[in-house]
Amino acid sequence: MLRSKPGPQGRSWWLLLGALAAFGGAALLATIVAFGLIRPPAGGGVGSGSRPPGATATPVVTPPPAGEGVALELVVDGLDRPLALAFTPDGSGLFVGQQAGRVEYVSDGEIQPEPAIDLTESVLSGGELGMLGLALHPDFDENGLMYLSYVHIDHDTVLAEYELPDRVHADPGSARELLRLPQENDYHKGGALVFDADGLLFMSIGDDAWPRGTTPDYTQHLRGTVIRIDVDGRDGDLPYAIPEGNAFTADEGPPEVFDYGLRNPWRMSFDTETGELWIADVGSERYEEVDRHPPDVPAGIDFGWGAWEGFECRRHQIRSELDCDDWADAEPPVLVIEGGEFASGDCAVIGGYVYRGDRVPGLTDRYVFGDYCSGRLRVIPLDEEQPEPTIILDSDVRMSTFGIDPDGELYVADVDNGQVWRLVSN
Repeated sequence: MLRSKPGPQGRSWWLLLGALAAFGGAALLATIVAFGLIRPPAGGGVGSGSRPPGATATPVVTPPPAGEGVALELVVDGLDRPLALAFTPDGSGLFVGQQAGRVEYVSDGEIQPEPAIDLTESVLSGGELGMLGLALHPDFDENGLMYLSYVHIDHDTVLAEYELPDRVHADPGSARELLRLPQENDYHKGGALVFDADGLLFMSIGDDAWPRGTTPDYTQHLRGTVIRIDVDGRDGDLPYAIPEGNAFTADEGPPEVFDYGLRNPWRMSFDTETGELWIADVGSERYEEVDRHPPDVPAGIDFGWGAWEGFECRRHQIRSELDCDDWADAEPPVLVIEGGEFASGDCAVIGGYVYRGDRVPGLTDRYVFGDYCSGRLRVIPLDEEQPEPTIILDSDVRMSTFGIDPDGELYVADVDNGQVWRLVSN
């Protein structure tokens, strides 16, 4: 198990900031800090306390398995800070959600003249704010419904539905607001949107930078959760239905909650073959997490945030009397990447997908994910209890999100350079 390591983090953190500023990295520094990717130290070393790990905390750099050589092929250029990708059911079109609130439609590698929708006047953008998630209804060909999550100019997090009559352009007048969450801070918004095989919509919600010195009570709010709703149904006055089997009944807590105990679950996805849910949770001071919810496990997994970061108790970060034994049943991560002090260049995990395509056979049955700062692509196998992450590609891409087309091929967006790339065999 991991043990506490001596020494404060403060000195290395301030040295990093000084180096960035001294070498003309002010713009990069501002972006990283605003995106919540540099975390100032809380003081003190890593707290004592541990829980059984699911994987090593330090990535192993090994040659990729045979057939796993990966390259990136440019799909589209000229975007403005892309943060979300969604392909049409036939794969001929790609919707790209951009941070400022505009959704572009891409066909044959070209951005079409008119956007699918432009919500820039309603979206609060910058740092970790903006249009965060985009998903198409599983019956998009029949109903033309698109779902967007974004931070409204009044700071609320909004989930809304729009109809696209021509399957390309949304009718602004068709907006149906499904959810509005008051927010107090400008960080940790989550915002990923995915449908499962049963047509239920899942949304990740960050902890809204939960106040330091406290631990969250997930029975009182939706912060730090993954929610699951039925957008085709209605329950009473709700604009959606609550599926059976969520984590809480209405008497126990928010009935929308599926899982909880997350900090900033920026991106998540389902394995299209098994239905397993994969959640990449951006860490605080030292560790980036990858979590998963197996398809045969009921809703209500507590992933431990508030008490745990990675495999370590956060006693030093919250309060000295915190007893992590109270959270001993929290589910540990599948793996942890240590990147809080930038020793490895990693700073924010970007969740991807289990690969089920044909272009890169060596990636089959592996979960593919990346990191915003380092530009590294990593994989882990699915058949190991304690998988070792393997770096398969070092790149200059400022990864913000992944996408998947109907054939199971993977794509990654570069937020700084306004590009979308396809993973191909090298």
